[in-house]
Amino acid sequence: MPGRRPVSYLLDTCVLSEYTQLVPDPKVLAWIDSIAETRLYVSALSLGEIRQGAAHIANTKKSARLMEWLELQLLPRFEHRVLSVDTEIALVWGELRGSLLRKGKPASLFDSLIAATAKVHGFSVVTRNVRDFKNFEVGIINPWS
Repeated sequence: MPGRRPVSYLLDTCVLSEYTQLVPDPKVLAWIDSIAETRLYVSALSLGEIRQGAAHIANTKKSARLMEWLELQLLPRFEHRVLSVDTEIALVWGELRGSLLRKGKPASLFDSLIAATAKVHGFSVVTRNVRDFKNFEVGIINPWS
């Protein structure tokens, strides 16, 4: 269709972390490789979660490897495709999370902010944690299945 933009994707932290596994899941890597790099985005919150993980690890060698991967590979790769939480996302997040809480369905802060980011940008969330995103009315892709 003319004027229709290609679908883009917001990668959840678990997708990014697959690259740090000793044996990454080949289905996940194949899915990522099948998508144009320019259609893959990350949330600044996911980068923060990865940094938090590195800071939390007691094994200094493992922590250093994770930081090196973050700084030398992940940040440069997504340099112009990191989405921050802005006012519009915050307002959509408040509506999404408030609506779920009213229905007695608690939602994690990070997951609900990632869902709001995807909703504002019209992206699908790519995650293994489908259950965490099913109530947010956003597209969900599970490359592990």
